[in-house]
Formats: sequence, C-alpha cells, structure tokens
Amino acid sequence: PQPAAGSEEPVVLLVPLIDSSGTDEAAAPLVNRKIEENLRLLGGFSLAGAEESEDALAELSRVAHIGPETLLRATGRAGADFAVVGQFLLDEDTLNLDLRLFSSAEDGQVSSFQKPAPADGLFGVLAEAAQFVAEGVGAEVTSEERQRLAVSSPPSLEAYRTLLAALGEGNAADRLSL
Repeated sequence: PQPAAGSEEPVVLLVPLIDSSGTDEAAAPLVNRKIEENLRLLGGFSLAGAEESEDALAELSRVAHIGPETLLRATGRAGADFAVVGQFLLDEDTLNLDLRLFSSAEDGQVSSFQKPAPADGLFGVLAEAAQFVAEGVGAEVTSEERQRLAVSSPPSLEAYRTLLAALGEGNAADRLSL
C-alpha cells in the first residue's frame, strides 16, 4: 500500500458500520466506537481526521446506494488511502461481522473479513477486525499491540455502555459509582 502524498503512513477512513435488521439499534454506535478505539491502539497507519471524515461521511449519507466509485470518491475527499465499510448482525446468541477494505490506489476492494461468532465473543471479534484493517493497509501488529487489544476488551456490551456513561459523567462521585 502506498501512503497518501506527503504522508509517511497510510490513512484509513472508517465508515460507520451498518447494523442489519434484528440488531438492537443501541448496539451500532457502541460497535463503531469500539472498532475506532481498537484501531487507535495500533500503529503504522492513522485514521482520517474528524473534519475530513465527517465531510466524506456526509457525502456518503446523501447517496441511496453506495457503489465503489462513490466510496472511493469519499475516501479521496477525506484524504484517505483506504476505507473500511461493512455491516453486522448482533442478536442474543450470534454476531456476524462483515468488513470490506477498499483502496483508493487500487480503485476497489482489496480484502474482506467475515466472522460469525457467539454474541458473547463480540469484543474478541472486534479486536480481530482491527488487526485485519492494520494488516490490510500494510501495518505490522506487534505482540504488545495484540496484548493492548485483549486488555481493552470489556466483558459485555452492557459493561462497555456503562463504562462510556461513566467516562462521560461530569461528577467524579457519579463517575466512580458507575
């Protein structure tokens, strides 16, 4: 993979994953946030900046059917070399995650990651997905980074939701309580 002009490492645009029908609507923001957190734990690439990413995602949201050309145009607008898109289905028993990695240099999809797993294995699969993205863009995932991914995994979606609520709480006593 070739980094963007003037950049030392590849830049990745993370398009929020779409939750399939049957998935609890509250799960999508949590899954997307955890994937982004996992990617930020890894080195060798960077995520598109917030402003550029929001601009590119706004372009994608205006299109009813997002084809590869539209996706690659938005990736270029975000100043990214790669885009990660996909969907997931999460119910009480099962998780099915489907990620696709697109390259602006190759004008299309370069690899995909499909993983069915028990629902309680959600965070392990999201850690694997982050490694898939890193390796797909040519970054080496070190054993220390793998360990960080494992340590950063909460035991459940409910625990992660509670953690995020605690981190957002302004009152220190309430934060500790949560």
